[in-house]
Amino acid sequence: MVSGAARPEQTVVRREKRGMFVIDHRSDAVTTVLSTAHAIQLARVASRVQWALGDGQEPQDIEWAFDGNRFWLLQARPVTSVPTFTFPQIKNHAVYWSTANIKEAIPGVISTMSWSLIQNAVADVLYAGFIAAGYKIPHGLEVVRRFDGRGYFDLTAVQWCLYDAFGITPAETVMAIGGHQPEISLPPGNPLRGKEGRRRALARLRLAKRLRRLDRELQCIIARRFQQTKNLIPADLKTIPMAELLRTLQQIEAMFDDIGALAGLANASAGNWQNLLKSQLRNIAGDRSHALMNRLFAGSGNVTSAEHGYRIHDLAAVALTDEGARQWLQARRPAAEWVALPSDSPFRLMLERFLNEFGHRAVYEADLMNPRWNEDPSYILEQVRHYLKEGVGESPARKARALRAQAENEVCRMTFWRRSLIRWLVRRLQQGMALREAAKSAMGATVPSSRQVLLEVGRRLVMAGSLNQASDIFHLSAHEVQDYLLGEWDGLGADKLAADRKAQRERWLTLSPPDVIIVRGPAVEQRDVIQRARRVCPTRWSGLGVAPGQAQGMCRIVRHPLESDDLKRGEILVAPSTDPGWTPLFLRAAGIVMETGGYLSHGAIVAREYGLPAVVNIPGLLEEVQNGMKLVVDGDGGTVEAME
Repeated sequence: MVSGAARPEQTVVRREKRGMFVIDHRSDAVTTVLSTAHAIQLARVASRVQWALGDGQEPQDIEWAFDGNRFWLLQARPVTSVPTFTFPQIKNHAVYWSTANIKEAIPGVISTMSWSLIQNAVADVLYAGFIAAGYKIPHGLEVVRRFDGRGYFDLTAVQWCLYDAFGITPAETVMAIGGHQPEISLPPGNPLRGKEGRRRALARLRLAKRLRRLDRELQCIIARRFQQTKNLIPADLKTIPMAELLRTLQQIEAMFDDIGALAGLANASAGNWQNLLKSQLRNIAGDRSHALMNRLFAGSGNVTSAEHGYRIHDLAAVALTDEGARQWLQARRPAAEWVALPSDSPFRLMLERFLNEFGHRAVYEADLMNPRWNEDPSYILEQVRHYLKEGVGESPARKARALRAQAENEVCRMTFWRRSLIRWLVRRLQQGMALREAAKSAMGATVPSSRQVLLEVGRRLVMAGSLNQASDIFHLSAHEVQDYLLGEWDGLGADKLAADRKAQRERWLTLSPPDVIIVRGPAVEQRDVIQRARRVCPTRWSGLGVAPGQAQGMCRIVRHPLESDDLKRGEILVAPSTDPGWTPLFLRAAGIVMETGGYLSHGAIVAREYGLPAVVNIPGLLEEVQNGMKLVVDGDGGTVEAME
């Protein structure tokens, strides 16, 4: 082969969500070296090598031998020339890797297991709208990758897709995700005119047609998935054969993938209604349109990721009247002992309902490594204790509804002819945002079942002497666990893989990579830190106002929700980004400021629901403000100001 005297047999295997498939085979020989089944098995071995040596994203050149029974690995090294799969029009363009919205959904450094499962889900969410519109995404496109353990997505490809498919300019895309991102260059001319403009108009129509039936479809699937996940796991996992454990994991993954694609469509739906509503309000309210729009979404009561914040407030209100529960909370007994409270305790009954409805959620819930609230409700009980210590106060839901009612009355005073249309658009956007959050919750509902099965696999690896503890399973990849359950890997070396990845994770946690990384050329990676923060003056910063009103209070920097003990009622919560695990903290704050986020990000949706003034997307702010500094947050104008 080296001299060129013989042409090697070539088999191409494509890895997709539902498995691996041979898509091409070429051989001059009468009989093939490998059967289709063996080729796929070898592809799984190659995938495992890529995770072991290339963190799942750096391809490896592998030499192997096959003795008719098993594969032997002879050597492996990084591939020196990797082909780039992207859109032809941007193949020579620098790749802008951005944390933008992904930083909120997948914050920080997540475990190897979670990253290996999440990659497909991110692709589903990002490109669901394009696929529904009939727009083709090239096979092999690397949608996401990690730098220093953090997730980034290919913003260059997303900007080109939105432009080429729908005529949405990079500037509009950057504004939608919050700003402070580089923009790709475009061909001259209006993208919505001529032949190409007609093609894009048809794509918009196809997407609109698909979105028309989304609401009812997504509601049905979400309800069905919640029920299915509760009935999926047998009572005794220890007796289940390996093959059955694998089938269960595959069932859970299929549910997760189905909801992910619909969640992506829900994102597209919400963005569409937002633009229409904004234009209508601008016609009647001018400069006040943005502030008015924010107020119209307060207190809707149908945002599931805000609802558990309301419920924690209600739990505290019930604890005030339940003497036994209040004493138990103040004694700071272990969280697991809540089941020992009297069966007729009002607090216990409400907590039981809370965990039944929201127990699948967690702090930084995108990472399977983190326990769910129904496994360990300590975080929830701690929030209740904060309320008991500082006072429960009036219902936050009632305050938010009153704010919305004022905005609705203002619209009625401003216009007669447009009020019905505006009400209809508000309902559509409310529903779009609610469905987006509900879909994320439904995706999270699959996690407890996944955790149970994976921990059982971890237990078996411990029994076999291949892992030190069951929870180390989260430091293996899904591909490695699959090969173990298939019997194609005996687990040898799993403990060393897990130890290596835990040490790597600790190193990554000490780093602070930039929010945008620019890669120029296939061989040399250049990391360019973009200066993104817009400082109006030394004590005033400009961002994106996403929730209504103004608030002032002492600054409280919280970098992780589990480090929030010092946050007091009435302070300004300053955070890097937020996911549903942060929601319980919102109602203790007078205003919210986040370094990242856009108008339809989780933190923005929840802050609007609560009627809390909020400004997002001020990168680097955590390094420029200090605890105790007095801040004024203007959610209408999108500014944060430090006062003397």
